[in-house]
Amino acid sequence: MISIDITDEYVEPVTNLLATYTTGLIYYTSLSESTNRTKVEICLEDSIDSNNFEFINIGVNLLKAFDQDINLDVSEINEKSLSEFMDHAGDATIIDDLSILPKFTSQNNQNIISSSKTIFIKPGLGFGTGKHPTTKQCIKQIHNIDNGYVLDIGAGSGILSIVSCLYGASKCVAIENDELAINNAIYNIKVNNMENKIELVNINFDNYNTSNLFDTILANVDHTFLLNHISNVKKLLKPEGNLIISGFKKNMQNNILKLYSEFFDIIEITHENDWSCFRMLKNES
Repeated sequence: MISIDITDEYVEPVTNLLATYTTGLIYYTSLSESTNRTKVEICLEDSIDSNNFEFINIGVNLLKAFDQDINLDVSEINEKSLSEFMDHAGDATIIDDLSILPKFTSQNNQNIISSSKTIFIKPGLGFGTGKHPTTKQCIKQIHNIDNGYVLDIGAGSGILSIVSCLYGASKCVAIENDELAINNAIYNIKVNNMENKIELVNINFDNYNTSNLFDTILANVDHTFLLNHISNVKKLLKPEGNLIISGFKKNMQNNILKLYSEFFDIIEITHENDWSCFRMLKNES
């Protein structure tokens, strides 16, 4: 078994690292909430090639520039410890009343409250596990709105589309053009029984054309995209429609705020671990 202890901010790169160079089931075990750390673990199906392990080791060493406490551990696992691992691995990520679980984790996880909503997101090569601060903040904002007809730009694993439908969206168009993310999203949409509500479109946003207007647009993307695509985003949103954007650090916040405040009323700005999220309404002007 390989386990990597990392801050929540870098869970997704570590997940991608393990999924690229190993074969097996990946689980998350949340560490102390006060430290916002997670142990990403994989039970290997076969022995790992030395070259592949070296690539993992290189990736971990590179991440030390961002998290000095990152820890890589390799251990053999016997039948008893494997059984214990399967019983306890994969703690739920809980955001308000939402519990996010790997598909293979039992729903009776002790961290899940009986009144919570539950979705399954398979750890894999598709960003959006619920661990990253930007994903968390977007989900919290989705809870606060009537989602209606939703456009999810850069859908990744499909998590925001799935959450939107769970919280009242009638339909969601999820745009993504990364093949690895798309395969992950297809799986997640199916396992959450959202095939009839979520339309996954494999296209670059620059090439996406529709006459439809959306009640809500979600864009958890980088700041460059947000600065360069405001006109298309504005064009696709209904008057007084909801816009939730994230994926940028606080040091870029003022640039985005200056641009977007001309066309949108800022409802709320949140921060977590230096990452920002805006919820806005399109104004009539």
